[in-house]
Amino acid sequence: MIKTLNTERLSISALDSAEAPFMYQLLNSEGWLTFIGNRNIDNLEAAETYVNKVYENGPINYWKVVRKEDGMRIGIMTLLKKDYLDYYDIGFAFLPDYNGKGYAAEASTAVLHHAQTELRFEVVTAVVLENNHKSIRLLTNLGFEFQHLVVHDEEELMVYNLKLISLVANAYTGHGQ
Repeated sequence: MIKTLNTERLSISALDSAEAPFMYQLLNSEGWLTFIGNRNIDNLEAAETYVNKVYENGPINYWKVVRKEDGMRIGIMTLLKKDYLDYYDIGFAFLPDYNGKGYAAEASTAVLHHAQTELRFEVVTAVVLENNHKSIRLLTNLGFEFQHLVVHDEEELMVYNLKLISLVANAYTGHGQ
């Protein structure tokens, strides 16, 4: 079972099929459709099927991100092994109303800490479309560095890596927060 992660403002816990209404909303949000892609989730049943199939795709961690103050589901975090990448890939998606409030950075930091301390990963990857400037800014603020371009499913993706040992070093210098 996926470990629940907690931050000052967020609870990050396993996603399950009960989250189908939330996932339906997220999967059909403008940001998801533009930067992640249309998954053809046209109804709640399709969203429930999508959530159930997530865990059939091999080594994966898929969390819902919930605000502690009101229990509002605001986004998801993923950490999964993609066959075209050398390392596990961190992913994030948030509902539009919760963008620009630091939630993605806070949740990403918790997942990266988990990857380093619990999973003992040395490197984590992130892939992003070149026009997704907000995600690129977040990745670079977290310490990720651009590595190369890769083509997957006919899309050119930018590959960023983070050496998790740098998280420890940054904690002592005050960077990467």
